[in-house]
Amino acid sequence: MPYLDPQARMEDRIGAGHAEGLFESWSNLYSRFAQAIEKASLGEGLENVWYPSVEHGAEGIRWIENCLKSAANSVWIDYN
Repeated sequence: MPYLDPQARMEDRIGAGHAEGLFESWSNLYSRFAQAIEKASLGEGLENVWYPSVEHGAEGIRWIENCLKSAANSVWIDYN
């Protein structure tokens, strides 16, 4: 999907038209954790290894809550 952000394209393993979700999520998490473990075992810094934090998870919950409010009120909710 060339219209996607390069970071999003890097995270996509399945391609357009296929079911995504847990497969992609777990795959990306396992990959990142493996990178962090490998770098740590080699004594390298972890500043270039990214994986989601508790704050990212909380932001995801906030997004879902706003989706539910939007659906319940049949109006877009300001997401700021």
